[in-house]
Amino acid sequence: MNPHPIDERKAPDDRMAGAARQAAALESRGRAEPKPSLGSRLGQIGILGWAIVLPTLMGLALGTLAGAWHFMSLRWNWPLFAEGRAAAALALQLARFALTGALLFLLARGIAMRRHGGRP
Repeated sequence: MNPHPIDERKAPDDRMAGAARQAAALESRGRAEPKPSLGSRLGQIGILGWAIVLPTLMGLALGTLAGAWHFMSLRWNWPLFAEGRAAAALALQLARFALTGALLFLLARGIAMRRHGGRP
């Protein structure tokens, strides 16, 4: 919305003077209220971006490590079954399930604490 509309019915000289006054007013208002610098705008975007990206990257890294441990433990498990040591293989399976459950519990507890301000 134009704070100082230029009246089209006035003479060309009056319209020119009105446009000059309007430009001067906009320039003085621009000096009084400067826009944020490019660095501060990028900083604000960066903070918001890292608030989203950092937890995602941490979750990706934890998931990759958990998946690698899962498949490595399977690699240790099948030779036990092949050698006829079923009790050791089942114990390893139970340990895998217990560690996976503990990891998921801790992750869920951390998320709940973050959402509820430190209370699980």
